Amino acid sequence: MLTSNLSHVLLILDKIRQNPKKFICLNDNMDGSRKSDNHLIRTILLDFYHSLLPIPSQFELPSELRNRFLYHEEFLAWQAQKKAISKIICLVIIILAIGLVVLIYKNECVNLSTSLWKFCFFKTSSCKGRKKELIHKA
Repeated sequence: MLTSNLSHVLLILDKIRQNPKKFICLNDNMDGSRKSDNHLIRTILLDFYHSLLPIPSQFELPSELRNRFLYHEEFLAWQAQKKAISKIICLVIIILAIGLVVLIYKNECVNLSTSLWKFCFFKTSSCKGRKKELIHKA
């Protein structure tokens, strides 16, 4: 049990160092009104952990990073939201790009659309003649 008494905490940590175990349980029972003592005890505790386990695990985050998710489901929800926002942004950019092309090449787009309309729906006799020529050549 960790208290705000520095000498008591040092005694507990020394006993753990003398008789190391695979599992260490340290309960925090520090007094909230003794902030300076608690800060010193946390620093000593961190030093104790570094002396006990000097090589960090491959699964630990670097000391400057923090994991913002407590549960895997929260992470998956955040990831799905991020993908959805990304897709929406891409869609908006594509729509803006198409709109910009249409604005810049307005006359060319109108001419192209009318010629495609005529080609698809109003087949001229010249097209029919070409089809007949292709059929006779084969």
